[in-house]
This record gives sequence, C-alpha cells and structure tokens, in this order.
Amino acid sequence: IKSDETVRSYFGVFKKVINEAIDANLFRHNPTKGIKVKRARSQLKKQVLDTRELRTLENTHCGNEEVKRAFLFCCNSGFGRAECLKLKWKHINNGVISHFTRAKTKTALNIKVNENAKFYLGKRGKANDNVFNLPSSTACTKNIKNWIKLSKIDKHITFYCARHTFACNLLIYGTNAKTVANLLGHTSINMVDRYLNYVETLNSKAVDNLPSIVRKTKMKVV
Repeated sequence: IKSDETVRSYFGVFKKVINEAIDANLFRHNPTKGIKVKRARSQLKKQVLDTRELRTLENTHCGNEEVKRAFLFCCNSGFGRAECLKLKWKHINNGVISHFTRAKTKTALNIKVNENAKFYLGKRGKANDNVFNLPSSTACTKNIKNWIKLSKIDKHITFYCARHTFACNLLIYGTNAKTVANLLGHTSINMVDRYLNYVETLNSKAVDNLPSIVRKTKMKVV
C-alpha cells in the first residue's frame, strides 16, 4: 500500500462488499459502521538542499552554467523548470515578478524577488527575451546529476527538488505556512503539510544530535 489515498480506496471497496453482504442477509450488523480512514500527512519524497549545500553548489563547477543559474534561482524562488522556460524579462519589474502564471497550479503570480534570486537572474535583457535558455529536460537532469556528484552531496537531486528546497528553507527560517502556500501558488495550506512534516523531522533529528554533557553513569531514564 503506497499512500493513505490507496488505503481509503481499499476500505471504500471493502465497505461496499460488506453492504452487499448485509443486503444478502449474511450479516446482521455492519462491522464498518463508524470506522473512518483518516487522511495521513503526506510525506515529502523529493530530497531537499539546506543552505550549506546551496553554498557548496554555488562554489562547484557545473557543466552547464545556464542550468546552474536556473536551478539556484529556483531554490530561491520556488520556480520549476517549466516556469523558467517561459519567464521573460517583461515579467520582472522593480524586483517583482508579476503578470505571470504558475506552470503547475495555473495561479497568477506576484512576488518580490529576494537578493539571492536577483543574482541568479543575471543581466537584464530585452522585454521579450527569455531570462533562461535551458537545454532539454534530459540534458538538465544529466547536468544536475554530474554537478551534485562533483559537489559530493549524497542526495538524489532533480530540478524539481529546487521547489521543495525553497519551501522547506522558508519554513525552517520562520515563514508561516500561509505565506509559503501563497509563494508556491497553492490555494490551500494543506499542500504545505508535506513540507511541515519534513521540517518537523529535521527538528527532531537536531534535538537528538545535541551532544551529551552528562556522564552516562549519571543519566536517568525519563
């Protein structure tokens, strides 16, 4: 079973079988009555880069500088590759991206570009010029894979991981879920649950990794 949605689907089918059995007088009572399958908080499957790893990538050679520039821009804006392909200079004015529609969510975008993202935008071109000129999806994937390998970052990173990286780092540094949802173009904060789950996992690991300052012989089990 791969997800809570699959569990809900299986249980729905099971309830139908039980109802048919009741109609056929095989059961007196419905054993599924009052039982509900709760929606589990979705898990973040894509890997995320922390700020230290982003600095490492900035200082590591990439086989295609345009891929490097676009990827790091996405890590600081929440954009995806498809959005980079259609982003033109006319969409960016006075440090704000506007009159632009998210590729995935189809929502209108109006966000301020932070200083890191501005840096990766590069030199301004003509209004209808593309900001990024990326190679094929296959080429981008290959370049990122080699770049990650050179950086010695032990994670499976794809272009889409940049969007997850942006969301998680915002939450880590105190941005509220509603703002993160807006910046990602989501209409509901429910979509941010998987990022919150990831950040909570990081917080738990951070607490567990605190060094011991008490001799083991003096420790008590709480």
